Amino acid sequence: MDLVTQIALKVPETLVEISERGLATLKRAEQQRGFAKSIHTTVTNSLKELTGYSKENRPEEHTRTHFEFGDISGRVESKPTSSVSYKTVFSELSNYIQHEQQAGKKIINAELLVKNFYEMVEDSTNPTLEQKIYFDNEEEIIEEAGISDESPETTTFYTNTSNYSNLNKRTILDRFKAKRIDDHLSKEIIKPFNNLVQSTALDLLGLNEEDLQETARTTISQDNRAFDVKVISRETTGYAAILKSLFNTSITRATGRSGEIYSLIDSRIDEIDDLIERFDVRNRMQGKYVSLEKVAQRLDQLTTEHTTTRRRLEWSYNPILEFAAIAN
Repeated sequence: MDLVTQIALKVPETLVEISERGLATLKRAEQQRGFAKSIHTTVTNSLKELTGYSKENRPEEHTRTHFEFGDISGRVESKPTSSVSYKTVFSELSNYIQHEQQAGKKIINAELLVKNFYEMVEDSTNPTLEQKIYFDNEEEIIEEAGISDESPETTTFYTNTSNYSNLNKRTILDRFKAKRIDDHLSKEIIKPFNNLVQSTALDLLGLNEEDLQETARTTISQDNRAFDVKVISRETTGYAAILKSLFNTSITRATGRSGEIYSLIDSRIDEIDDLIERFDVRNRMQGKYVSLEKVAQRLDQLTTEHTTTRRRLEWSYNPILEFAAIAN
């Protein structure tokens, strides 16, 4: 038995139609795109690994790591970053307010509330690493790789993509070729096919993209190929926007204030009469106190304002007609 050591990745001829040939073209495009993406990802990750940095081993500041393979040169720029799970902070803040209410408390010191909020933010902040790759002579690399605006030619890659972790000039050139194939297959075949199925379904349902009914579904067919299409609903809540509306320490141009609750203790803000009414503010020797009930109500209001429902069409291949044709 011969051992396969390489494979010729041939880009299929563009064909976008709801038919047996159209579906076969789509499947080849998806498979080949997946292979091309794996090559690009493997080489990209290997370049980043040259720095020796990771999420567990971050640089203290923005650093540049230079590389050179033959006449190809460039750098990997690494810098420490962080990300906050605002959904977690939102949940903890809501639970905190509810816990205080269940303990019989009606009001809370605004400064203490702000302090507790930023402790929650700190606990929900995770260290991350940002890395970007830059090539000194990218136009020359693209030219040498034979990349143009025309459809990509047949390109030979190793079947075992782990070989691409061994960096050299050839693997760098193949990275650019793979990205070109990825872009071409997505733009010319995969996305147009998806759009065709969806637009055909919309015509059958008598709907448009701006008015998708949550329960709408249909099946479209051509020859012995069928596709089930249905509307998928997804709610998205902007937790960061909600919390910044209340606790942002920076003055925004839109409002001329910091966050609503932070503005109550912000010496830079003068006009807060509406906020005093909104949160039923009471002055005590220890400072301004806000109503826990009013804060909870405002959280609910902001959640409604910053929650959007997006609906999209999703399709899946239904082999029922194919099996029927085989049975006949």
